[in-house]
Amino acid sequence: MTKGEPFTVVRTVETNLHVVSLRVPPEMSQRAIENAQRRSVASLTPKTEHPLLWVYSPALSRAARDVEASLVVYDCVADHAAREGASLDVKESELALLARADLVLTAGTSLFDAKRAFNVSTYPLPSSVDAAHFARGHRARARAHAKELSRLGAIPGPRVGFLGPIDDRVDLDLVDRLAEARPSLHIVLLGALVGVTKCALPDRPNVHFIGAKDYDDLPDHVASWDAAILPFRSDVATRRTEPSGLLGCLAAGKAIVSTPLDEVAPYVALDLVTVADPDHFATAVDAALRQARNPIVMNARRRVREQLLARTSWDRTCSAMFRLVDEAAMAREVRGNPPDQCGRHSALDASRPPFSGVPGALGARIHAN
Repeated sequence: MTKGEPFTVVRTVETNLHVVSLRVPPEMSQRAIENAQRRSVASLTPKTEHPLLWVYSPALSRAARDVEASLVVYDCVADHAAREGASLDVKESELALLARADLVLTAGTSLFDAKRAFNVSTYPLPSSVDAAHFARGHRARARAHAKELSRLGAIPGPRVGFLGPIDDRVDLDLVDRLAEARPSLHIVLLGALVGVTKCALPDRPNVHFIGAKDYDDLPDHVASWDAAILPFRSDVATRRTEPSGLLGCLAAGKAIVSTPLDEVAPYVALDLVTVADPDHFATAVDAALRQARNPIVMNARRRVREQLLARTSWDRTCSAMFRLVDEAAMAREVRGNPPDQCGRHSALDASRPPFSGVPGALGARIHAN
């Protein structure tokens, strides 16, 4: 490899799970990057029997257009094509991906409503949460709070926190306005920067960016907050966002304030989340901090919250995902096998196990990040 050339890095997580990253020089053109991505993906597929193509980003789906996949799944976690400033290429790529996909999964019902007209095999599959994991921090608040103070250099309170990736959907101007309007309030941003730089964050003494943390440590971080915030933008694409940190903050027993999002509406109806537009966000945070100190309010919410979270789990979500993938694979086999003289389709290839039983069947996984 010479200087300035792209190269592939493979990291093995488990015996049947490999993370493949393409490193490209900063001066490389977009077309050259796309060609390098296609070569990288093409080099993987011969090593995988019956590859299943799992795509998060329509922009990156072009890198796998030469892959003869046995099944194509579009895991739609964000409305990429509707984002402000989305290029025509991204919009066309998503339409092509929706037409190619054997199965479309959407993170929530709002995205489902937006995509189901383009593919009949579209299903809403909201994210879940390990409620017991985050409740651990809630039950051990005193211990976690002390640990957090030590780790973060004694950030004073009251604290409100944001949990999740910090990308172009997060309204950093609103965070800045909140910090300016409430100088005694300390705002903690917990998550990785995705597509934004650190210099884009509010430069105020009461805004604390602590980056991404290990999953095992998240309960302790969230437990040290007095309330949680979901300060997302108000454009069409972002309103369909399923905020990844919402359920974790709920499980941790936090009072939550959000900008208007379609996916938080059910929680608003249950009085578990307060919605406020940017002009009234600071006032809503004040109210949430008062509620967090009211045991009557928080105990009433706890009962509702526990009933809600008891109906969700990652095991249940994965089981539903596996079932849908197997059904899509069977439907593709049926479409690909002509009926015999009696009008019956041939049985599925007995040598080919169901996808849910073979995690290694995931041949090429193209991730948005």
